[in-house]
Amino acid sequence: MQLYHATTDEELIGQDTKTRITIIDDDKPGQIYFQETKAVQALATEKECEVVIERRNGSDGVVTVDYVTLELDTSEQTATAGRDFEHAKGTLEFK
Repeated sequence: MQLYHATTDEELIGQDTKTRITIIDDDKPGQIYFQETKAVQALATEKECEVVIERRNGSDGVVTVDYVTLELDTSEQTATAGRDFEHAKGTLEFK
């Protein structure tokens, strides 16, 4: 990379007129992650539980992710749709 004087458009010469530039490649759609890397837990007495989804390592274009809530099993230790949580499905869109 060469540097030029802003007014005269003359090339600047010397060691302190050079620098290294790193261009970060973010022209990829990226990956979708859960923010929490462990299981998300919530007390049964809480009205809401937040699950954060992130887009990392890229920002090119629109990315969509379909989701659905499911019961894992019918045991007492597992949340039950309609009682402990509302069944939901949809699409998340990252612009």
